[in-house]
Amino acid sequence: MKKLFTKKKSLPMLSVAALAPLIDIFTILVVAVLKSSSAAAPPQLPEAQTDLPLSAQEQPVLQIATIDIGKDGIYFNGIRVSSRAYWEKQDAPIIEELYTRMLLTPPKQVQIRADAGVPWILIDKALATSRQAGCTDIELLAMNKDSL
Repeated sequence: MKKLFTKKKSLPMLSVAALAPLIDIFTILVVAVLKSSSAAAPPQLPEAQTDLPLSAQEQPVLQIATIDIGKDGIYFNGIRVSSRAYWEKQDAPIIEELYTRMLLTPPKQVQIRADAGVPWILIDKALATSRQAGCTDIELLAMNKDSL
């Protein structure tokens, strides 16, 4: 009769210490294969000499114009147009200097930034001037207390 519980002879196996470097090498090979078989195109460097066409337009048209109403004046795209104190006292519905400047390069979109101490009547005049100049998208910008 055969013994039911016989010990089987085991084959000589690699020890764990000898198996660790093989796993490291296999991992490096897998990473190298994955990197070399990327679906993205390889980056190409631009040519050293690229001749761009010359523009016939002298000044680029600004996409978004800004009207800044500060403590000392009214600015259009960073250029001082008029005094703030003068237009606070005037009864005219639009700011004439700002209007003529906006007609030179009529923007479609305007952002109005005003100082915290600016009276609402002056902001209303800037809005009316922008509408009169043909702006279709007018934004009022304000600072959030959390962003300070």
